[in-house]
Amino acid sequence: MADFGRGIKAGMIAAIIESLIFAVVFFFLGETLTGWSASLWNSMGIVLVVGSVVYGIIGGIIIGIIFAALYERLPTKSSIVKAIIMGVIFWLIFGLLFGIMTEGFFLALEAVEAIFQVLVYGILLGFFWDMFGGKGKK
Repeated sequence: MADFGRGIKAGMIAAIIESLIFAVVFFFLGETLTGWSASLWNSMGIVLVVGSVVYGIIGGIIIGIIFAALYERLPTKSSIVKAIIMGVIFWLIFGLLFGIMTEGFFLALEAVEAIFQVLVYGILLGFFWDMFGGKGKK
C-alpha cells in the first residue's frame, strides 16, 4: 500500500531544498546569463527564494504522491535510484514534449540543467523517503 504521507513529506522537503539550490545557482549566474543590471538582478533574489518555496510545497506534494504510488513498481531496491528513474521518465515525457511543442528551442538549453535537477532531486527525494520511513518499514 502506498505511503502517501511519507511521499508528501519527502517530496516537499526535497523540492524545497532542490529549488533553493537552483535558485541560488541561478541568482549568482543569472546576471551574466541575462545581461540585466546588477540592481535589477539583485531584486530578483527575493522572487527566486519565494518562488522556490512555493514550488517546493506544491510541486513536492504532487511529486511525492506520485512517487509513493509508483514506489513498488519502480525497478531497483534503492529509493534514490527509484527517484532518479522516475525523474528521468518525467523529463523524457514532459521535457521532450515541451521541446517538441516549441520546435526544439528549449530542448538543448534545458537538457543539461534537467540532468542536474533530476539527479539532485532524485537523491534528495530518495534520501528523505528513507529517512521518513526507513528502508525496512513495510
